[in-house]
Amino acid sequence: QPAFATSDAEAFAEAAASLENTAAATHTELLAGYESVNARKLTASIIVVEARMATVLTDLGGFASSLDDVFEPDADALELGTGATS
Repeated sequence: QPAFATSDAEAFAEAAASLENTAAATHTELLAGYESVNARKLTASIIVVEARMATVLTDLGGFASSLDDVFEPDADALELGTGATS
């Protein structure tokens, strides 16, 4: 059963915050590799939204015992391959 298929708000917030933090970490890591200024601007705007959502979800789930929990989440960037295969 997927982590999001729950009526428990705390469990949903935990899964969603983890997803948002991982996405923000992944996009942050990819940012330096872009050559296009427009790609960097777009990705930076996405990172901000992901970080904001993670902050709200962390608060909703009651996981923030300190500001470090919000501003320094324990999330690793995904390792992306060279492309999709079929």
